[in-house]
Amino acid sequence: SELHPALLELSTNFEYNDAVGTHNFIRTEQIHNNILKVSSDLKDTMICINSRHRMLAIYLKYFQTRNKKYAQDADKLIQDPYFTEAAKTQTYRGKLKMYETYMLYWNVKGRLDLASHYAKKALEHHFTHPAQLKKNQMQCVSMLNNFFTMNMERKRYDLANIALQKFREVS
Repeated sequence: SELHPALLELSTNFEYNDAVGTHNFIRTEQIHNNILKVSSDLKDTMICINSRHRMLAIYLKYFQTRNKKYAQDADKLIQDPYFTEAAKTQTYRGKLKMYETYMLYWNVKGRLDLASHYAKKALEHHFTHPAQLKKNQMQCVSMLNNFFTMNMERKRYDLANIALQKFREVS
């Protein structure tokens, strides 16, 4: 869709034209670099979002069939160079989806310890961004439920108790 590039262009067009008109070429370079960073962040965020959705599809198929082909598909996705590069993102949503992707991956691989580790990282990410937490309460509650369930299954009651405490903070 042309919407995102058009919005990015509109948001900087006036400022950029003003800088060009006043021959402030240092400012035009700053605006140009900012546009490149924002578009790169958007690309990385979208790759993480898409990877999370693809991993969720793999996760669901794997647990319905226990077919090892899906575990191999999970390996391919987690090793995809686009994902490994995008997973370095610093955007709120990109990081959250990256943590969720890894949580689902380690679940498929049967490593609940690592799945729990990434669920905890996602929760920490939620709770260090209060404004985003307010907007994404249902996602946070879902992740808390996953974290709680994984740790009850692992008999890690200390970690499950953390989830219960965090449930109270969200509700």
